[in-house]
Amino acid sequence: MTKALNQIAAGLNSRIPTDHSNAGYLHRSMIRKSVEQVEWLITQSEKKETQLVADYQHVSSANVTEEVFASLGGRVQQMMNKYGAVVGAPHYDEALILEIEIAQLEVQTDITMLKDLLADYKQAFKQLTGDTFTPYQRKPSDNRTDAEKLQALKDMRDKLKKAA
Repeated sequence: MTKALNQIAAGLNSRIPTDHSNAGYLHRSMIRKSVEQVEWLITQSEKKETQLVADYQHVSSANVTEEVFASLGGRVQQMMNKYGAVVGAPHYDEALILEIEIAQLEVQTDITMLKDLLADYKQAFKQLTGDTFTPYQRKPSDNRTDAEKLQALKDMRDKLKKAA
């Protein structure tokens, strides 16, 4: 957006003016959470798109297949449980493939819109705070066992006792 304040920044600024003493903290916190949520939605949409691509490939390239199950003493047609159709059966039609294609296009559109929104949030962050948005750095997860953590704490305690 080329306006002095983009719509997101203008909306926040109308409710929490930048001259308010705690505005910087509030703007940062609200936009940070919004960015995190949009990034999460993008990740989920990308996972869904990947699954839809795999589903499309599986459904569009499928034929009637029969797997011999000796324990059943017969033949069983392969089923598409997710879509409820027997692959390659006479009643199997193109509608299923079109539904998957439409879902793919919807997800791709969602991703594009969310990425544009993400850019707007980051621009609003800069406009309201003067800083470039940087993701919150989370502490790395502690993968030690409880016994290892306890030993590390005991070692630290002993080290502090010696220094005192």
